[in-house]
Parts: sequence; C-alpha cells; structure tokens
Amino acid sequence: MKSKDRFLRYFTLSLGTMALALLCGGAATPATVTSTSVTTSTSSTTTTSTSAEEEAVADTYRAWLKAVSQAHGDAAQMLKFYAPDAILVATFSPKLLHNSEGELVGYFKKFTSLPNIQGTTQDLQTRVYGDWALNTGLYTFTYDTADGDKVSVPARFTYVYRKVGDKWLIEDHHSSVVPLAL
Repeated sequence: MKSKDRFLRYFTLSLGTMALALLCGGAATPATVTSTSVTTSTSSTTTTSTSAEEEAVADTYRAWLKAVSQAHGDAAQMLKFYAPDAILVATFSPKLLHNSEGELVGYFKKFTSLPNIQGTTQDLQTRVYGDWALNTGLYTFTYDTADGDKVSVPARFTYVYRKVGDKWLIEDHHSSVVPLAL
C-alpha cells in the first residue's frame, strides 16, 4: 500500500464516528449504542442498552484484553484480533505500526512479555454502525519491573472494527497515556 493511500485510510478511520457514518451510507447516528462500565477485565458489565452485535464487539475487546496477560510474548495471540491491514497507534510506541508490514509482531512480542502484564477496564463504550463498530474507553496496564516494582499506566483507547464474516476485526486501534487534566 502506498504511503499516500495508507495516510488517507488512516485519516478516514481515525475520524471515528464521522467515517463510520459515511461508510454506512450517511447515517448520522449509530444503529445501537452501549454504555458499559467495567471495573476489571474479567468482571461483569453494567449495560444501559444492548444488542447482540454490541455484545459481540464488547466481547472481542474483552478477549483482546485477556489475551494481553496470557500471550507471554506470543504475538500470534494478539494478531488474531487485527485485520491484515490494521494500523495501531500504540501506548508504548512513538510511531504508527502497520500490520501489513509486520510491525505489530515485534510490538506485541515485547508488550505481552512485560512481567505480569495485566489490563483492567475503567470505562467501555461500544457503538455499532452496520458492519463497522467502535470501542472507546479507559484502561490501565500494570506490570512488574526487574526490581520488583509495580508500574501502572492509565491509558485511553479507541478501536475501530470491521465485521468480516462472523468476526469483528480491529482495523484501527489508538491507545495513549491519559494526560494530566487541565
């Protein structure tokens, strides 16, 4: 994929709901909206409105988060959630990572190899727009240092999914450290 085409694709996907509205024939509102509050990656959720598709998207996110702590350096455990041409703006990387160029492999080998890496979710919002969906929210990653100290990294995220067959695949994933409040 040419860099200009990659930029245009990334820019379009990064617009989130506006891009999804355009992709879904101009629909200005999501077909369904879920507001979910989660305290840990394995806890039950409180949902204000639910559909089967929303739950499938939220389940994909929860499976991704669980895989982070179970992969132990096996990038394939993470890559199964991503589309072949997915782009990751990762919490712990200074550059865009392109799955089509194999860049997610090295990242997830390192990320899931962090000692005792765990993710917990503080807020999860799910919206479905036909064959496209979004997760937006807050999570915290914790891991141990070589000295035995515990590191905690609060981050915010947006996942853009596309339904392929009966599976929701991540097309675009942005995660960044939560900034200090103004």
